[in-house]
Amino acid sequence: GPAPVRRYTAPVSGRFDPLVYRDPAPRRGLIRALEPVSRVVLRRVLRVRGPELPAADLARLRAAVNPHTAAFLAPLHPEFLTDWLIDKEIAARVSPFMAHWASYEIVNVHPWAQAFWLASNLVANVPGGGGREYSVRWALQGHAVLLNPEGTATWHGRRVGGLLPGALEMAWETARRVREAGSARSVFVVPLVWALTFDADVASALAREMAHLERELSLPSGASLALVPRFAALQRAILSQRVARFGAPVPAPVALAPGPGFFA
Repeated sequence: GPAPVRRYTAPVSGRFDPLVYRDPAPRRGLIRALEPVSRVVLRRVLRVRGPELPAADLARLRAAVNPHTAAFLAPLHPEFLTDWLIDKEIAARVSPFMAHWASYEIVNVHPWAQAFWLASNLVANVPGGGGREYSVRWALQGHAVLLNPEGTATWHGRRVGGLLPGALEMAWETARRVREAGSARSVFVVPLVWALTFDADVASALAREMAHLERELSLPSGASLALVPRFAALQRAILSQRVARFGAPVPAPVALAPGPGFFA
């Protein structure tokens, strides 16, 4: 049969290679202990009060993600850090020992970092590694697996971009094994969409931030514009400035116009 996949819970002696895949070795005590730490960072540092999940949405999520199902969660990925902390908060509510896929450049940046992330149940996306097999086995044990579907931060909210094949392929493989075992376990792919909203009027603060960027980047002032058009104009001006600096092809005017285009 196939050679067993080795697990490591501490840095491996010898030369460290970030392109060598190693299975996660989740330490449940560590994972649960980090939950309040993540909440502090989310709320005190990033100033996000936390996900407000309506009861109906939470019930629907728990119906798909529980010890009796195999679930692969595909949340939107608008930016770095905040999204992962929100994902961790959602995991704490429905599947505390959920596996989280992450870039191998993060998981395997250093032997000690790798030991910590593997103990936190992060799956490194090492090319050709055993992450998919680990994820299928983990899902079959009733723990969810989370994959940021777009693969890279897209800087937009309120929608999930195109799914990468991994989540669906792992779900299909899991369903095949469930069927062959004669099990009644249901298999789900669960898209997750959330949005960050302000709980107070921040128009003045945002205007100051945009004025600072315009000034420091020597861009025309948008003080005469309303907040939303000013932000759009700032984005177009920064893009045009970067294009000119690096000699890149200039986007067509229609691509920079309000509405669907370069920034859609």
